[in-house]
Amino acid sequence: MTKPTNTDRIESARKSLNAPASKIAELEDAEAVLTHVLVETDAELEGMAGRRRAILAADGPATEIDKQLERHDEAVRTLTRRNEVAAALSTKLATRVGTDREGERAVKRQAAYDEALKLHVTATNRVRDFLDRVGREAREMVREYAQSEIKTAAANDDLPLGAAAIPSIEFERKGKLQPPKTEVGPFKAFVHGMRRIAEQGHVEAAQRSDGQWEIFLPGDSTSGGDYLTCDLVDFVEVTETRDATPWPENLAMALSVPSFFVTERAGWIALESSIPPGSIASALRALESLPPHRYEPRVDTRVMRPAAWRELNGEVVEAEPAPGAVAAE
Repeated sequence: MTKPTNTDRIESARKSLNAPASKIAELEDAEAVLTHVLVETDAELEGMAGRRRAILAADGPATEIDKQLERHDEAVRTLTRRNEVAAALSTKLATRVGTDREGERAVKRQAAYDEALKLHVTATNRVRDFLDRVGREAREMVREYAQSEIKTAAANDDLPLGAAAIPSIEFERKGKLQPPKTEVGPFKAFVHGMRRIAEQGHVEAAQRSDGQWEIFLPGDSTSGGDYLTCDLVDFVEVTETRDATPWPENLAMALSVPSFFVTERAGWIALESSIPPGSIASALRALESLPPHRYEPRVDTRVMRPAAWRELNGEVVEAEPAPGAVAAE
């Protein structure tokens, strides 16, 4: 298979450039081909410079040397023109690649923007609907919570015969506690006087004929240890495990539901301290009677010339003549 000439490769690159459907990878391949063409042509031109010097130094007739120089110089001019064409085409390809890449980035940016905008609208509507709904439900729930606690306390103060006390909602929130657990472990230990010395099996001991025990307590690096006469006494180790689940934070203090707009009242504002259930109704009335929040606007005052103001607003402004120049006219 015949290897494509530089002219063929230049024309192939031109076709890729002129084809609107060419992909970036194809354009980059064409640009790489032109780079090879330029390198090869530069090397060929450098070699032809040496051949020209050889022609000039030849011993043949002047007319023959002139003919050889004309053919040589025409070949150089052809190579140079081809090099210029390849260089110009390479520049256009680089520009096309840059433009197409920017077009790809623009498409991706637009797609990301459209996706973010769509999600923003969906999420904003969901947050607004959620806060509006939960705010109303929170106030209804807190109102019912307070009424229940009040009536529970009243019923427990005057229980029917044989009826069990009704637990508070906060007690229900604490959950069912695990029953306490007691573990008893018997063991024997050596006792000297009123002092428990060591558990049986953990110290060297020998029983005497009178029923008491001789035990050896090792000393430290400066002492050899001590022998004690002890009684072996029964003991029990009692371990008690109790559920330590804490009381939950008071519901009216733990719950907080903001409004969607900062200017509107909240769905529920967490109380700063625990209050009796009877006071929750007044807290609800106070919350529901709150007017919309109003924030004083911030006012900034600046003084400037009309031209500066127009320029600040994006208008094209011609330079104003200096005050002295106006007076001179």
